[in-house]
Amino acid sequence: NLHADLPERAGKFFKSQFSKADDGVLVFVGDMSEVDFKKFLQSYMGGFKTVRRRVLKPVVSYQIVSGESTYFVDGDVPGVDVLMSAELPMNPENYMVSQVAVMALKDALTEAVHDTGMYVSVKDAFPVYPYERLCVTISASPASIDGLPQGTARRRPVRVLMKMRSAMSDLAASGISQEKLSLYKAVLQNRWDSLQKDPGYWLAVISGRFAGGKDMQSRYSECISSVDAAKVQDVLQLLQDGSRIEYVTKSF
Repeated sequence: NLHADLPERAGKFFKSQFSKADDGVLVFVGDMSEVDFKKFLQSYMGGFKTVRRRVLKPVVSYQIVSGESTYFVDGDVPGVDVLMSAELPMNPENYMVSQVAVMALKDALTEAVHDTGMYVSVKDAFPVYPYERLCVTISASPASIDGLPQGTARRRPVRVLMKMRSAMSDLAASGISQEKLSLYKAVLQNRWDSLQKDPGYWLAVISGRFAGGKDMQSRYSECISSVDAAKVQDVLQLLQDGSRIEYVTKSF
């Protein structure tokens, strides 16, 4: 579709998008003084038109289904992928608890697969639309043969999945020790402190505050301090009892 009239069509598109600037928020992060920036901004604000209306997100009726589903597929690289999801209100306290829970989950899974010739990666997300929930994606992939201890044999992906299931179940049932809790909270505090000078972080935080009504910055130290082992175990149990999809990839 890159025809000769592309500039004209693009111009119409951008004119349409920027004709309703009251439907959004402009966020600027930088080291320019506020007075100088306001003078600079005045040269451009006339290009942002308004239509005096707001577009609200529609309400979506969606119910998550608890339980697990397991699929076996063929692929070039053997591995295990697990997606876990649990309903959890996204507030600063729950967010910090979830971060500690994800760190504990990663350590438990890493320990569980250490002798299988696989390594584990864990990613988390906290979507708020169409409803607030915690999502955790876990992937187990073959480790480089050169980095494995001598005598380590690669296990079949289905055996790795069994180990992962057992580790997640045990962690949800037993929780974490006070020693590990202190370690995870210190790591989380250092991580958040280091983000305070990152412009990209501030763009994300401020955008989330205006677009989603979530303030994850104001009391972050207080929220990290309030994390305790019982709250972490509650989140781990929610994930254990929530929705789970498992993919086991078998190599040809």
